[in-house]
Amino acid sequence: MEFEKQILDFLANHNDGEYRSAPILFADFIKAHVEYIDYQRQINEALNRCFELGYIKNRESPSYFIYLTELGRAELLEA
Repeated sequence: MEFEKQILDFLANHNDGEYRSAPILFADFIKAHVEYIDYQRQINEALNRCFELGYIKNRESPSYFIYLTELGRAELLEA
């Protein structure tokens, strides 16, 4: 679960824990972590797992905004 925690950490430290969309979060994460350029598939899978596990969610209005949930913040504290 290495990439998931890094994604959560990145999200927590950018835009007050909110991001406009998952593709933009993905792109900005890769830009900030160029050492993972060869792991784009794994990063995308980790991002999807973060959604599945409830660490990040889409806001209902506007629906494209994603945010770090309390569960996601708790997962960061365990690291």
